[in-house]
Amino acid sequence: MTSLEFAGAYVDTTALVPIANEEQPVAGVILQRLERFQLLLSANLIEAELRAMLEADGRAFDRALLRGMNWIMPNRPLADEMATVAAVANLPAARLWHLAVALFFAELVPGLVFITLDEQQEAAARDLGLAV
Repeated sequence: MTSLEFAGAYVDTTALVPIANEEQPVAGVILQRLERFQLLLSANLIEAELRAMLEADGRAFDRALLRGMNWIMPNRPLADEMATVAAVANLPAARLWHLAVALFFAELVPGLVFITLDEQQEAAARDLGLAV
C-alpha cells in the first residue's frame, strides 16, 4: 500500500485526460500520484470537460474516472480569486476557473497541491503559492 504523503490535492482536467485515453505510462504515473492523497478535490467543471472530450471522440464517459473526487462548490462569487489568477497568467477560462476554485479552497486545506499537466497553469499555480 502506498503511504499518504499529502492531505489534499486539487485535480485539474488535464491530469485525468491521459487516464481517460489510457495513455501509458503517463496514466499510471498520475494514478500513483493521486493515490498518495487523502483528499481529492475539483470543481465539477472537470466532468463537463472530460465528457465533451470523450464524446467528441465518439467514446462514452465512464464515471469511474471521477471515483473518489470531492466537489468544491463555492458559495460565493470568485471574483477576487479570478482577478488574482488573471494577474499572474493569461489563461483560458476553464484553466482560470480551476485555479480560482483551488485558491478558494486552499485556505481550508493547508499545503493543497494543484495537479495539472498544463505547463502554463502549473507555473501560474506556483506563482500563486500553491504546491504543484
